[in-house]
Amino acid sequence: MKILFLLFFVSFAFGQFGAIPLSQTTTIYIHDVFLSIILVFWLFGLLRKKHNFVWPALTKSILCFASIGLISLLVNSTRFSQIELLTSSLYLIRWIAYVALYFIITISELRPGFFVRGLYGAGLAIAILGHLQFFFYPDLRNLYYLGWDPHYQRLFSTLLDPNFSGLLFVLLFFHTSFVFSQKPNTLRFVCYAIIVSALLLTFSRSSYLAFGIALISLGVLLKKWKGVILILVFFIWTIVLLPKIGEGQNLIRKTSSFARIENWKEGWQLFVRYPILGNGFNTLRYDRMTTDQYVLNGEIVTSRALSGLDNSMLFILATTGVMGFAAYAWIAKKMIILGGKLKKENHAITSIYFSMLIAIFVHSLFTNSLFYPWVMIWLWIITGVVERKIRARK
Repeated sequence: MKILFLLFFVSFAFGQFGAIPLSQTTTIYIHDVFLSIILVFWLFGLLRKKHNFVWPALTKSILCFASIGLISLLVNSTRFSQIELLTSSLYLIRWIAYVALYFIITISELRPGFFVRGLYGAGLAIAILGHLQFFFYPDLRNLYYLGWDPHYQRLFSTLLDPNFSGLLFVLLFFHTSFVFSQKPNTLRFVCYAIIVSALLLTFSRSSYLAFGIALISLGVLLKKWKGVILILVFFIWTIVLLPKIGEGQNLIRKTSSFARIENWKEGWQLFVRYPILGNGFNTLRYDRMTTDQYVLNGEIVTSRALSGLDNSMLFILATTGVMGFAAYAWIAKKMIILGGKLKKENHAITSIYFSMLIAIFVHSLFTNSLFYPWVMIWLWIITGVVERKIRARK
């Protein structure tokens, strides 16, 4: 199992280069393959165990959301073809598979530190590869014909997206405290430098905002304002001094802002059509009111954002309605309660965990971060580690 997880973390760093297209609208990743194998071994291991299995704290809320996701597909089944329903259901299966990481880690015989370091190493690799990409391959416009956004002079790393890469670097920044629990040293400083510089070079406004709010939240929780203020001042000062080349590096760019507002409007309109159970979990690629296709050199190109909404809250409402939104809110509440159980014995870990949750929530207001594969994996692994630490003290 340890070797499988090592391969899983290595494939995690591959990002979009680990994509395996099954059809024009369906893609799996190499890390999905390794996770599937891990799940098979884990399930067989559960069947062999004779002692009673203690269900993790988030089990009921997770089952509730998964059930509503399935019901939303069944209720809307008459509006879609069998192929469309099958494709949409694959995304629900993927969500369940990523959530299974939380269950696996909670009862795994492997030490929590193994998962912490494995995830950190994969994230750091993405940051290092991002620096190489920024200096040697700073232009994604030549992949526009494949549906990728034409990011220019921005760090997008192996994820081929500066916004999602930016959020990963924010999580990586806070994750550093999990890895280096001792006093600051040279290696820790170097890791921070790699992470912060990678975040800065994404020129991602949503990631900047998520980082700032999460950092302020950490200062409030730990009551350590001096360090937080110094980091924020340095961060803002560096943003101002960074040379701006092209529209992508312009932090007051309006084109993407207007497009995001239109996307939010569309998401709300999709929600009000079927407000109770939504349009069906991730059927949006077949139910969008607008199209994400364009003509390039006489050929129709499908955007990679075809099934997405630039707001995770609207995505949940549009796909699963108020029922799904309430279920996911229940998951979020249980996460907060879970983190709070560590507060008395390990206030620092609780504060870092809450800062990560805040960063993901803020970022999810501008992109569909809550359902982005790499963010989901990060979230559920860290949540599993937190629960392991709670169980260890009993």
